[in-house]
Amino acid sequence: KSSVVSKVYPYNGRLYIRIYEPVLYNSKIEAIICIQVSLEKIYQKFVRPIKAGEKGYASVKDQTGVLLMHPKKEDLGKNVMAARKQEFPEYDWSELENLVEKQKNGESGVGIYHSIWYTDKEKKRIKKISAYSPARIDHQFWIVNISMDYNEMTGFIRNRTYTGIALNFIIVLVFISFMRDMAFPQKMEKLICCHQI
Repeated sequence: KSSVVSKVYPYNGRLYIRIYEPVLYNSKIEAIICIQVSLEKIYQKFVRPIKAGEKGYASVKDQTGVLLMHPKKEDLGKNVMAARKQEFPEYDWSELENLVEKQKNGESGVGIYHSIWYTDKEKKRIKKISAYSPARIDHQFWIVNISMDYNEMTGFIRNRTYTGIALNFIIVLVFISFMRDMAFPQKMEKLICCHQI
């Protein structure tokens, strides 16, 4: 007697889900309200605004690896691995395949793989980081994924680390200088006292 979410289905060239909500009266179902929700609207409102660096983006697949929400509209409704292999058959996709298998098993995690930015006209293979987790919806799950540029993310972390180390080094130098200044006058006083005898 709770809400039910349908599987994703195509309609007029777009992907949708239906949400069924029972209407109860005296603890009995009297009616069921059904609404049709466009995945494009969910994508525009909740997924598309998520950015990870300059090129990074969020996407959503179903539990079988079919792309439901992705910036590259041509791939929606297609299995992610079939779409990549069809477009770039000469590339080795084993890293991404291993990652997608973990995602399809309902795992959460982070992985590194080689791929192409869909916006890159030269279609150069680059290293990416994928952070992913399942989103449970009724008796199914969707895979929520954020793809990021490896060099951009590791560069950001490296820069933050170097900045942190430099800041800590400066703090230590100031502390040592402060302690020296505090200790030096006391030594001078002892030295002066010793010479006054």
